[in-house]
Amino acid sequence: MGLFDKFKELSNKVLEVENNIYNEKRDYLEIYERNQELEKEIAERTAELHDANRRMLTLQHIWDMMNSSTPLENVLDAIVNSTQGELGYMHCVIIRKYTDEEGDYCRIIAQSKDNLIERLNNIIGSPSIQTRRLSYTENSIFSDTLKEKKIVQTQALDLSLKAVLPELSPETIAQILSDQPIKSVIAIPLMPREKEFGWFCVFSSREELAPAETDFLNLFAKQIEMAITIADLFQAVREEAVTDALTGLYNRRYFEESLNKEVARARRQGTPFSVIGIDLDFLKKINDTYGHSFGDIAIKTIADILKSNARSIDVPARIGGEEFDVLLPGISSEGAMIAAERIRKAIESREIDTIGHITGSLGVATFLEHTSNVEELLELTDQAMYTSKVYIKT
Repeated sequence: MGLFDKFKELSNKVLEVENNIYNEKRDYLEIYERNQELEKEIAERTAELHDANRRMLTLQHIWDMMNSSTPLENVLDAIVNSTQGELGYMHCVIIRKYTDEEGDYCRIIAQSKDNLIERLNNIIGSPSIQTRRLSYTENSIFSDTLKEKKIVQTQALDLSLKAVLPELSPETIAQILSDQPIKSVIAIPLMPREKEFGWFCVFSSREELAPAETDFLNLFAKQIEMAITIADLFQAVREEAVTDALTGLYNRRYFEESLNKEVARARRQGTPFSVIGIDLDFLKKINDTYGHSFGDIAIKTIADILKSNARSIDVPARIGGEEFDVLLPGISSEGAMIAAERIRKAIESREIDTIGHITGSLGVATFLEHTSNVEELLELTDQAMYTSKVYIKT
C-alpha cells in the first residue's frame, strides 16, 4: 500500500470517529433536552398534585364540618374563604334567591374575608351590601346561570353589578370598578335536590377559566349543595322533634321546655308571663256525628287560629287531643285576657264545611300575679278553662 493510500485510509478513520462523536453528541443533547422536558413536566405534575392534595384536604375539612353540628353559616363561610385562598380569587360570595309578595330578590348569605367588600361599602354607603335586598334581574348572568344550569363567566362587570343593584348610577359603578384587578365574574348555580337556591360567585383577576378550575369550582358548588341539603334535613328532624304532626304547632315537650325557661327568666327579671289554655268543645260529638276526619279538621282549625294570633315570641302548642296551651312571654293577666278573648271570638266566627261553627273553652293564669309555682300555674289555667266549659254546657 502506497503512502497516498495509507493517508486516505487514515483520513477515513478520522472521519468515521468524528461522525461517531457527532452522533453520540447529538444523542446526548437529545437525551439532555428530553431530561430537561421531563424534569419540567415532573415539577408541573408535582405542583398540580400538591395543589390537588391541598384542595382535597380542604374538601375533607368542609365535609367533616358538614357531618358535625357546625351551623350552616359557618360551613358556608369556610367554603368561600377556602375557595378564595386555594384558587387566588379576589372575592367569593354565596347569594341566595328568595321570593315574597313583591317578587324575586337576593341576599348575600356568606362571603370571603377581604378588602373588596369594605371598599364597595365605602362607595355605596348605608345599608351595606351584606344587608341589602338585592334585585333579581332577568337576562343577567344570574338568571342565565339558573336557566342553563351551568357555570357562566362574564367580563361585563358593570352589567353584573347593575343586575343586583339597579339603583346605582353609572358614575358610581364606574368608581367601583376603577383601579381594581377584577377581570371577570364567575357564577355557579346552586340547586340542591334540583331546587333553585342561588349562586356561588367568584371574582377573578383572570379573563378565562381553565378546565381544571371549572372542575374544582363545580366540586365546591357540590359541597355547598350538600351542606344546604344536610342543614335542611337537620332542620326537618328538629322540627319533627318539637312539633305536633297533625297541627304543625309545638308539641307538649317543647312547650314544657319553653315554660321552664320562661319561669327562670321571670324570676330573674321579675316580669310576669301568662298561659292561655284552650279546649275544643264537643269534640266527641263532632267525631260521632261527622267522623274522626272532621274532628281532625276542627282541631287543625283551632291550630291555624292560634298560629295567626301568635307573636313571634309566643309558643302555641297542642298538649294532647283537643287541648292547647299558648305561652305569652312578658304578658300580664290583663293583656292575656285580651288575647284570650280575641282567640275565642276568632274560633266562634270560623265556619267549617259540614260542621258549621265550633267553640272553645279558654282559661288564663299569670305567673308572679296568680302564683309563683309553675305546677300551680298550669292547674289554675285548667281550672279557669274548666269553669268556662261548664258555663258553655249550661
